[in-house]
Amino acid sequence: HQAAFHQPNACQAMIQSSSSGPAESESPPPHIDSQVAAVSRRLAPVREHFELAEECLRTLQDISENVCPGTWAPVGSFANGFLTPFTALDAVFVPALGAPGVDADLSVPVSSLSGLVEKLQQCADFQLNKNLTSPEPDTKHDDVGDGESQEIVNQFKSEGIALTFKSLLKVLIRVKSQEEANVWYRSTSLLCQYAKLSSGVRDLGVIVVTWAKNAGICENSGNIFSTYTWLLLVVYFLQVHPTFVLEVLPTSSAEHLSAPPCLQFLGKDASATIAAAAEGSAPPSKAKYTLSELLREFFDFYVRGYQWGTEVISIRMGRRLTTIDEAYSLLPDKFSMRIHIEDPFFPNVNLEATFRKDLVRSLHKKLWAALKAIQSGLLPDELRGESFPLSPFPLQEQDLEVPDENDLAQIPLPASFWASRWAF
Repeated sequence: HQAAFHQPNACQAMIQSSSSGPAESESPPPHIDSQVAAVSRRLAPVREHFELAEECLRTLQDISENVCPGTWAPVGSFANGFLTPFTALDAVFVPALGAPGVDADLSVPVSSLSGLVEKLQQCADFQLNKNLTSPEPDTKHDDVGDGESQEIVNQFKSEGIALTFKSLLKVLIRVKSQEEANVWYRSTSLLCQYAKLSSGVRDLGVIVVTWAKNAGICENSGNIFSTYTWLLLVVYFLQVHPTFVLEVLPTSSAEHLSAPPCLQFLGKDASATIAAAAEGSAPPSKAKYTLSELLREFFDFYVRGYQWGTEVISIRMGRRLTTIDEAYSLLPDKFSMRIHIEDPFFPNVNLEATFRKDLVRSLHKKLWAALKAIQSGLLPDELRGESFPLSPFPLQEQDLEVPDENDLAQIPLPASFWASRWAF
């Protein structure tokens, strides 16, 4: 069912018309390798950060046990393997069926949530934040009145409550029914399996997500792509890469992914080269890549290789197919000339709907600017040292020496290799 493309579609031609195509080159300049590797080391998970999350989950479990029995489980970056020193702990609470004050149909607490929130407010280890991104808690636990407490309960059941644990770890907690939690569990577990296939998946994923967050086009709420969506873009790129060829993991029978996830500590070291796939699963002839090469090719693919408006980003299929393929018969809005991203567990969900229409051109321009910087031997601005938030944890040694742009030789930017290397 693959459709062959010989000319860019109308949307892609329109977007690319604003930029001139760069000249031929095989790989980024050598000095960019050390810069990207230094960024990767800076994003490597920190053991103290991880251990604090373990302690936080144990404390949450102890607090809830006497008020509203249930299960706490990490989701997101702490459980999917894409952890960095700047990651907040995202935890889901599923009340036990039959617990006092629990709705038997939805398994969501009705009255016991107030008691749980009250216990959290009384615990000296937790401080309640009105804004997760705020570096300092806005509200101390002993300053919350009854009216605000009820507001917090409602927030707990909707978008979640933002906390700080021991003044160091940012935490976002949500209450979900078992059915709702299973959706989160599956997506978290699937990404974790991909992160374990190859260090390249994790290393590239955390750099791309960091770049996107600093560029203002990644947020877990609002009308832009979430961390989850950006990681789908990374996995898909590696699946359809002509020589990396990341294995496609099944999602059709997802029951085995529905168990509560565990905390994952992956990517302890930033290696200079990355194997094409997990050991033993790829032919010996598969190439190895520097992280900077993968990063450059990621941006190049989504700037000039991906068929904007017609190609579907689907890690469920892991092949370059278009919206007219029968595999995407359930995909909504597939005739809009934008970017199409299928939810791997819900073929009837197009994640592009979360992205504001007026930001599509801005998204492409940011991808293009990042590609151009790397090809010029520079880190994108969003990956420079000053773009990173402060971390309370000791980071790995880093050497972020950035060459002066004026001192660099004029390096011709490469034409996209996708047209010649990839037959769509």
